[in-house]
Amino acid sequence: MSTPLKKTRLHGWHVNHGANMAIFGSYDMPLWYPSGAKEEHLVVLSRAGIFDTSHMSVVTVKGSGARDLLQVCFSKNLAACVGKDQKPLTPGKSVYGVFLNEAGEVIDDAIVFQIDDAIFMVAPYKGFIQPRLVALEEDGEIVDVKIEPMENFVDWMLESEEKYSFLPVSN
Repeated sequence: MSTPLKKTRLHGWHVNHGANMAIFGSYDMPLWYPSGAKEEHLVVLSRAGIFDTSHMSVVTVKGSGARDLLQVCFSKNLAACVGKDQKPLTPGKSVYGVFLNEAGEVIDDAIVFQIDDAIFMVAPYKGFIQPRLVALEEDGEIVDVKIEPMENFVDWMLESEEKYSFLPVSN
């Protein structure tokens, strides 16, 4: 017997707007709309778009060693990853990249959002990175870092040419 597919909070909206749906992880997710991926991309670049993130897990990485821990397994150089000028990731900014295992293979893609100097919010697409971060935390080479899951925090992200903005859950 198969497990029923999970649905995001925006599932009905996606279906009602003609989204072509497909299985992603354990979710029934939209892939594209009748207007096409190119049109959707151009709208986000010229204006903005809402990205349904309710299928994503979110963790915080906190402490004076948080940046060092992320830098060990994240594909972007957090000291030079924002915008065309390659500025450092700073509070209020986010960057998209991939998390890597010990062999340098991709585990999952994610968005890393810096909240404060020593607090980062990580939103991986499939949720596979938390064991990797916990293993690094327990390894002990990087000190003063704590990883905590965040429940029911992110449902949508506002996408634009400049950045991602997380929007809180509304119950």
